[in-house]
Amino acid sequence: MEEENILQYFAEDYSLLIEAGFVAIKQCDEIAARRLFKAAEIIHPDNPTAQLGLGYIELNKLRVSQASEIFVSIVRDHPEHYLAKALLGVAYLLTPEKRDEGKQLIIEAGEKSDDPTIKNLSSVCLEWLQKGLGTKPLPLSKVGFQKLASSGERFFLCIIIALQVLLSLIHISEPTRRYAISYAVFCLKK
Repeated sequence: MEEENILQYFAEDYSLLIEAGFVAIKQCDEIAARRLFKAAEIIHPDNPTAQLGLGYIELNKLRVSQASEIFVSIVRDHPEHYLAKALLGVAYLLTPEKRDEGKQLIIEAGEKSDDPTIKNLSSVCLEWLQKGLGTKPLPLSKVGFQKLASSGERFFLCIIIALQVLLSLIHISEPTRRYAISYAVFCLKK
């Protein structure tokens, strides 16, 4: 009973933890971002936003299969979560054998979502697919992401830059309660 009361006390901080998690990702602080998303997940386990953040971390690290698993579980449980569909589509675009499925997910997310950010992400992804991925094969398709990650040759600049451009379209607002975010990050790191 007391544990429920403690979680109720922090329930209003859920969005603050999510926002701070995305800020931590932008600052390349994976450990803090994971802690913030896990804390948010404890407060609201049924809300998929914390899982979306964890998948976003994996996508930034080009761990496409892990990101895909997370996004697939979100889309399976929440079929109208268009940001998860769009990010799953991005992950699939980076997987040559699933590229067509990724294109369809991105088109669907762009058409059905009312969010202008998701529509913008969708159009940029489709343009990237047409101009970049559609015209010539990725150098990674010969090597594969697993070999690339294990061999240490992670700096195929064209892929990383393109991915960062796509992922930077997801606008994370600057924190409005800096003191509270600093306090939340401090407490979680401690």
